[in-house]
Amino acid sequence: MQSIIDQSNVEIQIAPEDGQKSLVQSFFDESKSWQGNIYENMDDRFNRTMMRRKRYVLDMMDSVPRGEFRSVLDVGCGCGEYSAELMAMGLDVHGIDLSPAMIETSKHRLRKFAADSARRFHRGDVENIPFPDDSFDAVVCVGVFGYLLSDDRGVDEIMRVLRPNGWLVLSVQNAISLSNLDFFLRKKLQSMVRGSNSGNGKNILQQRSWSIPSTTGDSLARFNYKSYNPWLLENFLERKGFVLHSRRTFGYEFRVVRRYRLLPESLLTKIELFLETLFSRTEIPYFSCSGESYIGVFQKK
Repeated sequence: MQSIIDQSNVEIQIAPEDGQKSLVQSFFDESKSWQGNIYENMDDRFNRTMMRRKRYVLDMMDSVPRGEFRSVLDVGCGCGEYSAELMAMGLDVHGIDLSPAMIETSKHRLRKFAADSARRFHRGDVENIPFPDDSFDAVVCVGVFGYLLSDDRGVDEIMRVLRPNGWLVLSVQNAISLSNLDFFLRKKLQSMVRGSNSGNGKNILQQRSWSIPSTTGDSLARFNYKSYNPWLLENFLERKGFVLHSRRTFGYEFRVVRRYRLLPESLLTKIELFLETLFSRTEIPYFSCSGESYIGVFQKK
């Protein structure tokens, strides 16, 4: 096991790269929910949030001038939910995923959109994209970077396969959302009291471990999942050669209110939707980037 120091000056134990990927692959290989159910059962608040994420991603892609892209790589394509929508838009779509089970699900599901779907979806990951340089006009990478132990190699690979002036649509979890603000402020206060510096200077502000069932016979196995400060992430991508085109955040958990059922779920959902719409249309300091999840559209310089 390695250890790193995040920007809150907290030492975190992390799995070696190969072990991390193996655990993440096992999780998605075994997850019936992520293999499609998550987009069907709207009784769960998390599932509804994931459906909104898909709608927002597609809306933001639609804001890019028509004719700017024709070919798209769906990195972390999962069950093919985004690929199906992109194919329905008439785009030339290919996909990669770390999970063989996810790839098989995508191939089967997308046969109705492309007779050659078996050749369009491949096992791979964002740090090892199995396509030549300058292959795509756009890359869609939703919910992938949080599972990486570092970001440089993945961003470099995306830059490599994008054509000049190509587009990147990236979605990650927001470390400084309203839902996470108490955690963030506590860690910053601890850092100030200890007199520490800003850590490694990268865009990771929070890294937490999730427990998942192990396939090796142990009772639990752990993989790491990280969330990001949106502004530091944008600065990082700018240094890598991307220009921000548009951004939005979404998702307001209201943990205490939901935990104690102080308001009906239907009302809380309406409040969430209102806040998402309000903050996407107005540049209010901090609040315009206060949702749980972040989506950014970037163009390669």
